[in-house]
Amino acid sequence: MIQKRKQQWNQVRVLPENATDFLLFDLQVEQTYEITIVAENEYGLGSFSPIISVYLNNNEDLAIGYLQYTNETDLLRPLSPTNLYLSHSGSNLYLTWNHPNFFQSPVNIHYYVIQWRSSIVFNNQHSQQFIVVEHPIRSYVLKDIKQAKYIVQIISYSEQGTYSIPIQSEIDIST
Repeated sequence: MIQKRKQQWNQVRVLPENATDFLLFDLQVEQTYEITIVAENEYGLGSFSPIISVYLNNNEDLAIGYLQYTNETDLLRPLSPTNLYLSHSGSNLYLTWNHPNFFQSPVNIHYYVIQWRSSIVFNNQHSQQFIVVEHPIRSYVLKDIKQAKYIVQIISYSEQGTYSIPIQSEIDIST
């Protein structure tokens, strides 16, 4: 039986950039996940690794592919930024957000990853782009934007590479 692959991939930026292992959060048991990895440097993206399918089973029988599952971890996740606001003027899209509450945060934020995509389609695919900005920056300008709908997400990252739940906002820029 041929199964249709999921068309929408969720990208997770790995920070710090020299990391060789990474922990994914917010996965559900009794679900199959497809995972691929790609490296990037100043010359662009490398080749994607082969796609592997991982089924998270909640059964401890090792013969049927049990993966350890727990809601507890020794790693602390940073809080999400708040109040993402998008506005545009001319060909610029302005992004501002607030830092999470410093006193409630279990871990310090070192980076924010801003990722965005538009409704513009090229070769039947939506382009997704990102940039990494260091804390305490809390604003950014996307230049030379086109008329389209933009979806923007911002994710907090700790020095250990743990990440927050993304916050998201969208804006439709027409005429």
